[in-house]
Amino acid sequence: MILMKRASRIISFIMIICFSSSLTSCFNYRDINRATFVTSIIYDIDENKNTILYLDCVMPYRSTNESSEKGRRVIYKGRGKTVLEAIRNASNFSSFKINMTQCRAYIFSERAAKEGVGQFVDIMARDQEFLIRPYVFVLFGEVEELFKTVKSDEEYLGIYLDQLVYKMKSSPRTIAANLNDYLTNRINGGNIAVLGGLEVVKDIMEDRVQIKGAAVLKDDKLATKLSIDEALSYSFLSNNVKSGTLEINNPQNPDKYITLEILNSKTNTDVKYDGERIKLYKTIDIRCDLAESQARLIIDDNVRGYIKKSEEENVKKYLTMIFDRYKLQDLDLFKVGRLLEEKYPDAKIQGEIMERTDLILNVNVNLEGPSVRKHTF
Repeated sequence: MILMKRASRIISFIMIICFSSSLTSCFNYRDINRATFVTSIIYDIDENKNTILYLDCVMPYRSTNESSEKGRRVIYKGRGKTVLEAIRNASNFSSFKINMTQCRAYIFSERAAKEGVGQFVDIMARDQEFLIRPYVFVLFGEVEELFKTVKSDEEYLGIYLDQLVYKMKSSPRTIAANLNDYLTNRINGGNIAVLGGLEVVKDIMEDRVQIKGAAVLKDDKLATKLSIDEALSYSFLSNNVKSGTLEINNPQNPDKYITLEILNSKTNTDVKYDGERIKLYKTIDIRCDLAESQARLIIDDNVRGYIKKSEEENVKKYLTMIFDRYKLQDLDLFKVGRLLEEKYPDAKIQGEIMERTDLILNVNVNLEGPSVRKHTF
């Protein structure tokens, strides 16, 4: 009995030691002050197809005169035949170890995306320091211009983009995909992945970094670019619209507009295959409120019926346009191939899937709220 108690105590002691040692990966005060944390990584290539990495970092330190934590922004550039070699070369310029665990954004340059980003993906999926939660973007423009644009109020690019996505995620015109989404979509349903687009745009007083449209990658290469309006249509067809606005002409003053605010939207999807044609069914229910009218609007049943019918036709028109455009390019943005694999696992379809696919749309706009019953001012 005594031996059993002693054995139990020894086992408990060993477990405590093991558990304590497993916590050593957490950062303590000394660890933080001896590491350079990457907030974003930009992948680029040179004319010889070598990998170029830009590491946007924060180097924490504690001031000798103040008790508060501070940090200094540092940008390292590394070049190599592979990503790992480029990271090692970049780390030669840092007096501290470069740590990727706090990275908030992965960015592919347009040049790298056109050439193909497959060479960068393996280490991102394999190395434990590369987290799968950060968002992935394609930068349309020059890398150097991006760094020049980042101002003091958005000093760390990765953190700024992470916060920007969080704030704009409810906008249907904003497309954001994280690394996990990309790793999944790049090998499913036609190997198509849609990533957020980044651009430097001119503001009133200075240039700003904006999430604008999206990049469509097929087999890890940039195939095309979605505009902001196309991003809205894509979001509707992908069931990613929860809020936003829609505009139509004022029926009582055609030169003016009415704005409908989207309260909620739901897209139900089904696919049917008869051995010849593929039918992609999309049923979209949109709940709207009248948000604004640019001119006087006398509201009655006829006006409400006109607004409802006109908006349903507008939505159908633009969704059909984007579907037909990418159908002609044989880009399966809407994962028809994956839907077929799930519903008809034994089906053997000859030829291109999008070529055989017909879109069947059913759009229902519901006008709700007290504003759709009141005349405007």
